[in-house]
Amino acid sequence: MDARNAGMVAEQMEHILDFVTMVARFAMIKPGDRIPSFGTEKRMIDGHEVRVIALGKVLAERFDLPLLRSIEICWTPMEKHLIVATSTARMQSVLRTWRGEAAGLRRSDVLGGIDEAESPVVQWGFLRGTQASELMRSWLQFVRVHHPEALKDEWWQNWAADRTRKRTRFGVSLKDSPGVEGGAEVLEIDAASPAAGLLQVGDVILAAGGRPLATSQPALETAKRYNERGRQRLFRLTVLRGGRRLTFGAVVEPLDLASLKHLEPVRAIRQLIKLLRRADSVRLVRRGLQPDWLHVSVSVDWNQAGGATSRPGRR
Repeated sequence: MDARNAGMVAEQMEHILDFVTMVARFAMIKPGDRIPSFGTEKRMIDGHEVRVIALGKVLAERFDLPLLRSIEICWTPMEKHLIVATSTARMQSVLRTWRGEAAGLRRSDVLGGIDEAESPVVQWGFLRGTQASELMRSWLQFVRVHHPEALKDEWWQNWAADRTRKRTRFGVSLKDSPGVEGGAEVLEIDAASPAAGLLQVGDVILAAGGRPLATSQPALETAKRYNERGRQRLFRLTVLRGGRRLTFGAVVEPLDLASLKHLEPVRAIRQLIKLLRRADSVRLVRRGLQPDWLHVSVSVDWNQAGGATSRPGRR
């Protein structure tokens, strides 16, 4: 990226990413856990000082995805540019290109033939289809070697379901009431609970989801009904409070886990790899500086045989 004072931007990125990583780590620390070490480190890559932060460790813990653990964010100032990469190997490749030791992409390669006299190009992007497909294929190969279970759609569906449950959890601690048969006593209410402001500690839940808790394990039954609420946006509760019966509805987020059966990210990536192999290049160009006028064009050069050396087809 262009930067008039690349060195200053590099230092600012270090402070910002250090802070973001620190906050994310502290947010995940449980009482009694040891505080982990984190922060930016400096490495020499091909004679250049490169800042590196192991952001993948934080992402892996935050999203329960171990396959993200190896991600690193690397950056270094270079003249009036700031070079950013997602691994030290990629940074080394970019530096080789910068020194002219490998073929690089120039603005004229992308914008050749575009007249900028009337409307200058304010943003552009360029993607080489074959290289992009190989990059995605290497991701799948990494997963195949280190996390083969993640190649199954069922694994991603279970992961998404677990994340959804955690994000929309009831947030109320209950126990079977010793004095009320078929009642679940409220012990604690999380501030983020959809029932916060409605339930009170000491309440005894008699009905959940609009039905009485006629069970020997009412606390467990309450949680089960909440997790099986489906597309409902209102979870009805009847409680006993100070000898009085009260009924109210907690506004909740729908939990439609059945729709997750259509989650097939690996299949989608494989289809995208096939599609990208058929494209020599994809170009996006945004033109115009006026706030009330915008022109964006996307063009694709297709090849005929699905390979990098084939002749461009229709655009």
